[in-house]
Amino acid sequence: AAGAGRVISFEPHPRTCAAFLAALAGLANGATAIDLVCAGVGPAFGLAQFVEAPASTSFMERPARAAASRGDGHKVVAVPILPLDATLAGLGVGPGGVAILKTDTQGREAGVLAGYGPARTAATPAIVLEFSYGLLAAAGTDQVGLLTYLADAGFACAFLEKRVVGGAVPWPADLVGEDGGCAGFEAFVEAVKGGWTNLACVNARTAGGRDGLRVELARGVLGGQA
Repeated sequence: AAGAGRVISFEPHPRTCAAFLAALAGLANGATAIDLVCAGVGPAFGLAQFVEAPASTSFMERPARAAASRGDGHKVVAVPILPLDATLAGLGVGPGGVAILKTDTQGREAGVLAGYGPARTAATPAIVLEFSYGLLAAAGTDQVGLLTYLADAGFACAFLEKRVVGGAVPWPADLVGEDGGCAGFEAFVEAVKGGWTNLACVNARTAGGRDGLRVELARGVLGGQA
């Protein structure tokens, strides 16, 4: 939460979440400001089926038949799914109370943002998200639509890193889709086929426009490297 040094984390994997809670309990009182919620996040309240790998933290949302067909110890676990808007409100965090939203949800980023809501999105200074062409496609996400949604909310995005086939992309000099509108987004989506990247998206309104955005990124406020 902005100005409070508070971290609110969501972890859907039961074993991982239990281990994290145990680690937090072992810390001295007041040594941490982490709230851990053992649940997944998505567009609405519900349940999702995840496939859990034996003796591993591998945990992916898959149909139950995917686990049954493996026959090697993989099992299906039902996980509660929470929308961020209502959940954060219940935790006392208002629409302007989030400084940075970070999501790495294996292609479900659009669902996370849908549950976060347009008011919170527009009021958030920075969003960091994984952008995997294959995982987004598997989730049925319109990749250009996801970038357009962020742009319409006032965000411009730059590469934090790029792990795809091809050459390196300058960071942070090149902004995703800059001066190209939808065509620029389409070119970006085409470039990341066969791989993935992490994007740092800064609200250009809070950063004083695109020139201010460059300054914010260059200062490494999102933990990147200039």
